[in-house]
Formats: sequence, C-alpha cells, structure tokens
Amino acid sequence: MANLPVAPARLDSYYAGPDHQGAIMAGGLLASLPTTVFFLFFLFFLFFLFFQRYFVRGIALSGLRG
Repeated sequence: MANLPVAPARLDSYYAGPDHQGAIMAGGLLASLPTTVFFLFFLFFLFFLFFQRYFVRGIALSGLRG
C-alpha cells in the first residue's frame, strides 16, 4: 500500500521501459483524479455560495408566473 503520489513512481519502477508508458500515465491520471474532483466540487460550492443571491434575484425579477 502506498499513498497516491508514490504509486505512479512505483509503477515506473515495476514497468520500466517505453513499452509501458500507458500504465504509468494511467496511474498518474488515477492519482490526480480525487484531487481534481474535490477541486471542482469546492469551486462549485464557492460559486453557489457567493452567487446564490444574484441567481435568486434573477429568477424573482424574471416575471414568470407559475
């Protein structure tokens, strides 16, 4: 077991050579995926938190009657 930054380095030592570049790149992608998902979720949360008032105001002022 290894933490995420160490795992692609271990893949490099297990699969050395140009024939296994795909495995190394896949390991790097899988290692960066949780950070990317967390960042996008945090960015969406900040957007919703700061711009919620403008979103609600726009809906209220649009004049739609339901």
